[in-house]
This record gives sequence, structure tokens and C-alpha cells, in this order.
Amino acid sequence: LNSGDTSLSCRFKKSVFQIQGLCAYFYDHFHPETSLELNRCVYNLMADSPREEPKTDGSQSRCLDGKDGCEDCQKVDLATAKTIHFTLCRKPWMCHSSTKTNRKELCKKLHHEWFRVRKDFELTERAKNGNTSRDLKDFCRGDG
Repeated sequence: LNSGDTSLSCRFKKSVFQIQGLCAYFYDHFHPETSLELNRCVYNLMADSPREEPKTDGSQSRCLDGKDGCEDCQKVDLATAKTIHFTLCRKPWMCHSSTKTNRKELCKKLHHEWFRVRKDFELTERAKNGNTSRDLKDFCRGDG
């Protein structure tokens, strides 16, 4: 990819160097007409609300994905998730948790899992390298 590539749409130019844009670019340009929409509660789980903000008249707001029924990713079993997107829950290593009540519990679980995987990685690296000193950053001890 280069900045002179005029075949890329604006959406790709801005996001292709992030994982979301990379996947879209790959399928749109190398495998056109072969992509399929994955369940956002399994792939790229963000703990986002499934609906628009509640309507003032009390009627149900529409689903953000445009479908008739909304799956609430804030209530999924974490074991079903394949990939996680921390934007709404915030990055675990920043030690800030989400303040939105409806996603707070899932964010806590996502952060806990991230630290579990990170600790496992650190222990594996130490064992592999025969190093018992703390060579990776300490876990955060602040809020979150």
C-alpha cells in the first residue's frame, strides 16, 4: 500500500493500518465477493450496546446492526469470544475501567482475561529463556 494508491476508498486510507481496515482491505481487494459478516459478539467483541440510545417516547430503539433482533454483546459468555476489541472497555494496561454500568461487568471479565493471558505469556517466556528476573513490565496496580 502506498499513499498514491487511488483505488483505495477513503475508509481504507484511514483504517487500513489497523486490524479492522486490514481485514476489510484483504477481502475487498484480494478476495472480492468472498467476505461474510461474522458475529460481532464472537469476533471483535467490544461490549457495545446493541441499540441506539433509548427513544424519548419509550418505544424500542433500532438495532445498530440494522437487523430486526439485536444480540446484546454485553451479556455474552466470554468463553464464546474469539477476538476482543478494547476500545470501549479501555486498554487493560492503562488501568482504567469502563464507567458505563451496562458494560462494566463484561469489561472487568475482559480485563481479567487479558491479565491472565499476559501472566501466562510472561511465565512461559521466563521458563523458555531460563530467566527468573522480572524482565517484562509489572502489572498495573491502579484503578481497574
